[in-house]
Amino acid sequence: MLRERHGLTVIESFVEGLATDLLFDVVIIRHVLEHLENPLQVITSLRAHLKENGLLLVIVPNIDCIGTLLFREYWTWVLPYHCHFFTPPSLKALLTRADLTVEKSYQTPSPLWYPESFLRYAGLGGKIAELYRRLSIATLLPFAPLVGLGALIGKSDNITMFARK
Repeated sequence: MLRERHGLTVIESFVEGLATDLLFDVVIIRHVLEHLENPLQVITSLRAHLKENGLLLVIVPNIDCIGTLLFREYWTWVLPYHCHFFTPPSLKALLTRADLTVEKSYQTPSPLWYPESFLRYAGLGGKIAELYRRLSIATLLPFAPLVGLGALIGKSDNITMFARK
């Protein structure tokens, strides 16, 4: 869509596969860092591919969200395929350590995981959780107050940070 609608050059690649001479105005990594063995190494590599004053946009789950506080180890994002967990201060520290300047940070809610986490917490995971998740938006409504509370107290589910070279 970005290519067609806006005429932008979009490259989808692993960091290791990027040509060493490629430089970008903007690099976006969304729900990637938490899966990597060495996030600092990847951020440092991405920084090397940013033009002077280039922007890195990072989005990761927030381990310090209302869902984790309520459901603890049953929270859906506390799974074996997440190697690292981030809070707003720890993500900022990582970006700063990679010699980037964080310009903006905010949190956003993600109510999609609350029904499944609740069922796991209640010991009703598996097929019931899959059925519940597929029903409709109505399955999310009982959790709207929790999502709102998380946003209100600064404990939403996702962290978004903009960092500049």
